[in-house]
Amino acid sequence: MKPAVEAAIAALRTRYPNRVEHESLSDGGAKVTVAELSLTDGPYEQTDTWCSFTITFLHPYADIYPLFVRPDLRRKDGRALGDAINLGRDFYGKPAIMLSRKTKLVGPEYPMDAALKVEKVIQWLISR
Repeated sequence: MKPAVEAAIAALRTRYPNRVEHESLSDGGAKVTVAELSLTDGPYEQTDTWCSFTITFLHPYADIYPLFVRPDLRRKDGRALGDAINLGRDFYGKPAIMLSRKTKLVGPEYPMDAALKVEKVIQWLISR
């Protein structure tokens, strides 16, 4: 893994102790899963989810996009999950729901923060 990717994983481990798993990719990036993210304030039947994503070798100058969550996510009221939530996807072969949340400003002047991205996307999901 490239040093910036290793640093991002270290920051994720600090923010989410004992809940981060990763696997190195041959290009210097990593595929990452953060477990047990709380959904208790949201409209879902499930009280938590995992969140998986790829940190590319371009990190911190590339977005972490898309992110994936548990495939059985359902709303308590039975309504559809809504825009930017795509059913029937997979993350490296693991069934998942894809969350399409792009960060608009990423680059040398606006480096990506992996832990903050996860936090913001989960908060967005809860607010749906």
